Amino acid sequence: MTKSPYESKKGETDTGHIFVVLADWDGQFIVDSGKGKFLDTDNDPGIIGYGRVAFDHYMDDYEKFVIDIEYRNDRTPKYVVIVAASSVLGDYFTGGDGSALYLDEFRFNY
Repeated sequence: MTKSPYESKKGETDTGHIFVVLADWDGQFIVDSGKGKFLDTDNDPGIIGYGRVAFDHYMDDYEKFVIDIEYRNDRTPKYVVIVAASSVLGDYFTGGDGSALYLDEFRFNY
């Protein structure tokens, strides 16, 4: 399934991802895909730290991973956001049919 402007992705292997955001927003950030409101992890001034891992291959067994958080400043976070998705563009309604992501023994050390 693909949706504009990602038609060129049709037929490509899907990519799963997990990302972590540490932020000091004044309130909760609410994604509204109907209004095109998404989190801009590159430019949002409220983001203190960000880390991401992508899974671009088929796995038939568990694989250990670590997400290193890159800090942008030394402010104290108010929010921790952890997103795990089997389709990297799922929030844009674009992804591979049948994609699945299984997590086990997920641990967040802060």
